[in-house]
This record gives sequence, structure tokens and C-alpha cells, in this order.
Amino acid sequence: MRARAHARMPSFLPILRDILLLRRGPQDLPYSTQLLTTAAAACVFAHTLSALVLTTVDLQTALASAVFFVLLSLLALFALLSLRRLRNRFVQAATAFFGCHFVFTLASLPLGLVIPIKPTPPEQMPLVALLLLPVALACAIWQIAVNAHILRHSLDVPMWTGVAMVLLWMLIAVVVVSLGGAQALA
Repeated sequence: MRARAHARMPSFLPILRDILLLRRGPQDLPYSTQLLTTAAAACVFAHTLSALVLTTVDLQTALASAVFFVLLSLLALFALLSLRRLRNRFVQAATAFFGCHFVFTLASLPLGLVIPIKPTPPEQMPLVALLLLPVALACAIWQIAVNAHILRHSLDVPMWTGVAMVLLWMLIAVVVVSLGGAQALA
């Protein structure tokens, strides 16, 4: 019986690819708390790996920061969906968010190895870093669009509202990091 139910469950990766390409929304993902847990754990792994590779933090700090990010994201998403009385969409929205965030975090890792994290004058940056800055900017804009797309579908709001929410979310994350996590980036 369980094998038959699993056979009908749509494959996660093609749906995630389509969400990343703005072709489908989180509502197309299966409602699965196990899949959400896996996506959140993958996001913690990617964040921890990124922090370890790109900064000078230790494993405990990197892991704590990643778990904090995931928990804060879950709380924010749950609050937004609760305000709209759409809590039933939480599992799929969070799964989409963490699945896409995992992809973006791993995809940006090579860029982070070349482009300095700390502010650097252009004359001190390697040429390859200067050449890759437009790629990094394009990836950042794409990630904003994907997250706005997820929020648009999850919250039943216009795309511009999703973009505004994502930008506000990013601003809050920067403030939180600067207040509590500045030493992690030092």
C-alpha cells in the first residue's frame, strides 16, 4: 500500500527545477512533512558548508547560524501565512523555500570563493572576481524573483508584493546578522 502511494507522489526534483524556473509554484509540491524536514536539513547543511568555506567561523558557530536561519525563516513564513489565514500552505511553501535556498546556496559557493565577502576596492580585486560580479548580481536577482514567486503563490499576493516582502525579509536578515552575527563574518 505504501509503495503504491509513493509511486503516485510527484518527483520532488523536477518540480523544484520548475519552481526555480518560475514555471510552477509551491502548491505543486507534495504535502510532506518528511520532505520539508529533509529540505530544511539540506538548507542547514548548505549554510554550514558555505560559512565554513567562505568565512573563518568554526563548525559550532556555522551550524548555530544555519539552524537560526532555518528556524527564523520557518517562524516568519508561518507568521505570514497565519496573517493571511493560509496556514494549510505552510509545509509546501517552506519546502519550496528551503529546496530553492539549498540550490542557490550551493550554486553561489564557487562565486563566493572568487569574489571577496568583505568590501574590497575594485583595484584590489582579482580580475576574475570583477568579471564574475555581474553573474553574482544576476544570481541574487534570480533568487529574489524565485522567493517572491514562492510567496506570491503561497500568500495569494501580486508579484510586486512578493518582491517587497523578500526585500524586507533580506533587510531584516542583514539587521539580525549585524546585531548578533557580525563576529561570525570577521
